[in-house]
Amino acid sequence: FRENHAMSLSYSQWAASARRLTIGQVRAYSGPDGKNEYMCLETGVGSGTIYDERRLFANEADALKAAETMAAVENANQDGWVAKQYAETIKLCDYQLKDAEIDAAKSTARQARLSVGYLVDDLDDAISLDDVKTRIAAWREDSQ
Repeated sequence: FRENHAMSLSYSQWAASARRLTIGQVRAYSGPDGKNEYMCLETGVGSGTIYDERRLFANEADALKAAETMAAVENANQDGWVAKQYAETIKLCDYQLKDAEIDAAKSTARQARLSVGYLVDDLDDAISLDDVKTRIAAWREDSQ
C-alpha cells in the first residue's frame, strides 16, 4: 500500500517566525557575487544551517516583521508550493469518493466481525443457558 500525498486533505501555509541566534562563523565571498553567509552556534558551525546576510536582522522585532512579509508573499504566490498543495487538496473525483465509501463499508464490516468474534469467545466461557442469555443481552446493549 502506498499513500498518495496529492490526495491528502491537509494544508500548510508559511508562518512567520524569528529567533535569536549567536553567530559562530562568517563566510565572506569576493567577486561580483560578493556575499556574506553566517553559521550560528545554535544550528551548528561547520556543518549546520547557513544563513544569508539578507535574512539576518539586528533585533527580533525587525526579523519578525520581515518574516511576516516573506510569509505573506509566499502564501499569495500562485506558483508557490503552498498554492500547489492547496490546489491538489480540493481536487476530489468520483473515484475518490467511491473509494472512501468502500473503505467505510469495509471498516464497518471489520468492526462487526470483531464484535461477533468477541461474543463467540465470551459464549465459550458461559456455564449455563441463563449465562448465555445474559452475555447475549450485554453484547446487544454494547453493540447499539
